[in-house]
Amino acid sequence: MSCSKCEAAKKQRIVREQKKREIEEHIRQHKAEKAPPPTPPKNKSSVWSRFKFFVRGMIGMFGYATRISKRTSEDHVKVRQQICESCPIYDFGICNKDKGGCGCVLYAKIRVEKEKCPKGKWGPVEAKAK
Repeated sequence: MSCSKCEAAKKQRIVREQKKREIEEHIRQHKAEKAPPPTPPKNKSSVWSRFKFFVRGMIGMFGYATRISKRTSEDHVKVRQQICESCPIYDFGICNKDKGGCGCVLYAKIRVEKEKCPKGKWGPVEAKAK
């Protein structure tokens, strides 16, 4: 047997819990409607490609500065320089990456024997047959 006060308190508790669940469900639906669209993941490949480009450039510049990379003759340097200066992607000594170039500093690039133009206008110096 239970008293009428206990039964009334039990009914009130059930009603409160039901209202609480209804409010929580309403809030979840409202948040779902107002939620901004999911943001696309950051382009990791472009960050990675920039990092690789930077490292490759630093290795090339280090090789040029320390004379580890074999340097080309002044004749080849002049020819490469004339080709680069006449190119539309040449931008004050830099192969402009925004216009389709490699982004390299051409002062060093045209002097290293194994380097090549990204547009294919000049390539590595070939070794002479003996």
